[in-house]
Amino acid sequence: INYNYKNRYLLTGTVRRDGYSGFGSNNKYVTLPSASIGWVISEEDFNPFEDTYLKLRLSYGQNGNQGIGRYASLAKLGLGAYNYNDDKVISLYPSAMANKDLKWERTSSWNFGIDFGFFNNRLSGSVDLYQRLRKDVILEKNLMSYQEVKTIDYNSATVYRARGIDIGIHSVNFDNKNFGWTTDINFSYYRNHTTKRDPDFI
Repeated sequence: INYNYKNRYLLTGTVRRDGYSGFGSNNKYVTLPSASIGWVISEEDFNPFEDTYLKLRLSYGQNGNQGIGRYASLAKLGLGAYNYNDDKVISLYPSAMANKDLKWERTSSWNFGIDFGFFNNRLSGSVDLYQRLRKDVILEKNLMSYQEVKTIDYNSATVYRARGIDIGIHSVNFDNKNFGWTTDINFSYYRNHTTKRDPDFI
């Protein structure tokens, strides 16, 4: 859904529904929403500067990760062979354990941004502040040593958080038919932090 009112107020919304055979019977599908709003302040009647552009943005969205192979949540048997009384015998053995609760890994993102342009966009740029939370991270857990199957895929309770800022500035210093000179400056800073640890991870 996209909505634009007088080039001042902007709204975008999306919803997607994904499915993947690698996840358990209880969680094969996931719904991932996202939405953003924008306000072009420079289009308002109270803006006294005709040669400026200023826009505020706010967005939220979710993304899913399927970082496992197909049918990874199902129990599997491996095929082996051994000698018995000088005969070759074919055998089956458990090679993977089932996890019907295995589900999508999710990343939720918030972003607040400002776009600006001055002097008929001879000086323009943007500033973005963002936060991302990564949950239900798909990891491989080691099982007890006496188990015939040694590992299993599962969703960790660990939560990772990333916060940062991106700044971009563009300037047109000279612009004529004989000579042109522009400058671009970019700055990025972010930090990753573990906000919650999984007590069951070995």
